[in-house]
Amino acid sequence: MRKIPKEWKPADLDREFTKYGPIKSLKISLDKDHNSNGYGFVCFEDAQSAKIAIESTKNNNEGL
Repeated sequence: MRKIPKEWKPADLDREFTKYGPIKSLKISLDKDHNSNGYGFVCFEDAQSAKIAIESTKNNNEGL
């Protein structure tokens, strides 16, 4: 996901995306000082959940 709020922690990303289905893993990209780069990765347990998340967030100007 791109354009996530830089103050978000993994728990925030999890809370936002578990509504689309079970999450296998997730990560927020960090810079060398351990600050958020403003994007992250979410891996769902099944393809259908990923598809729903993509469709539900693709037109969001915030990137979520």
